[in-house]
Amino acid sequence: MLQRREDLSLVWFPLLAVGTSLAYLLLATPLGLLADRIGRLPVVLGGYAALGVTYALLFGPFGGWPLLVVTLALHGLFYAATDGVLVALAGPVLPARLRTTGIALIQTGQALAYLASSVLFGLAWQAWGPQTASRVAALGVALVVVATLTLLRKGLKTR
Repeated sequence: MLQRREDLSLVWFPLLAVGTSLAYLLLATPLGLLADRIGRLPVVLGGYAALGVTYALLFGPFGGWPLLVVTLALHGLFYAATDGVLVALAGPVLPARLRTTGIALIQTGQALAYLASSVLFGLAWQAWGPQTASRVAALGVALVVVATLTLLRKGLKTR
């Protein structure tokens, strides 16, 4: 969507993934430290909030290089705040004898969710266009954050 909106040459397209990966690289350890300090759930929820803001910005009021930098940074922040921290969040509640299996199942579920959401986003893009699809995705992320916060509120208070 950034490539289309900002009319980037296809030569630059692969660098969008590099930008997200660079943000992930720079933010993963600081966000892990933050999760150790304030709790894992707030960091995971913050990561999902960053994803929602990323979707919302794709058709927001500003563009150009600031949009590229902010959206790639927020997308990298999403991965940095959720990938490792989600495993750390789940690890203590899994039985010791099944911890590795449980973590593998969580990672598999996460990968399947990424696949399903990508397919659904593509279908929404085809049916409603990119602007509506991104707004629906932002709304979906907001609903997931609220549902997660509601379901795991007890864990948030104890961590």
